Amino acid sequence: MKLAELNIDQIVNAVLKQIQHGASASSINPVSPKQPSSPTGPIQISGRIITADLLSQKTTASASVQFESKAIITPAARDYIKEQRILVSSTSVTSQAANSSPAQTSSSWLSLGVHSSESLESAAASVIRDSGDIWEQQFVDSTETAAQQAVMEIKSENKTGVVIFTDQPATAACLVNRNEIIRGVAVRRPNDTSDIAELNANVICIPGRGLSFTEYRNLLKYILSR
Repeated sequence: MKLAELNIDQIVNAVLKQIQHGASASSINPVSPKQPSSPTGPIQISGRIITADLLSQKTTASASVQFESKAIITPAARDYIKEQRILVSSTSVTSQAANSSPAQTSSSWLSLGVHSSESLESAAASVIRDSGDIWEQQFVDSTETAAQQAVMEIKSENKTGVVIFTDQPATAACLVNRNEIIRGVAVRRPNDTSDIAELNANVICIPGRGLSFTEYRNLLKYILSR
């Protein structure tokens, strides 16, 4: 009996060691789910409302994302975009699918938003939806940063033109015009479009707040039609 009991103890101890060894190995080399490969293009985020929580789930810092033109970006989401330096573009999905030409699916104008409003965002979404154009949008933390980036985009010929939405349009125009290749103009009212045409402006500075939906819509339609 004592021998049998000893054999049983040895067997139990051996099994326990095997179990412990297996648990230890799995803790050292855990099986992790396969991570999706990085997308080669912008991350497509669908939905009518874009919130900060949604962005935190779908994106990483400095990611490039694309929303539907009708999407509304909440204030918290705009703050998240600025903090994470996320590149945002907005396009009409239907129009993009119907047009296969690269020239039709690339944006020649860049929007840099320092300040924004519901009327501006609604007007931009409406213009893009109706025209089918891609309106690339980024959010920056200051008028100075927007001016610097606008100059860089024009100098590198990445964009035909840049629109800066800020509560300091005159300051923005002054900053960009320090570079000889920039033709910046501050537009405070919709009927100031004659200044854009006269100067053939490639940087247009518009108040981010204070205009109506119709006024923003008319300005943006004019800019995208140039």
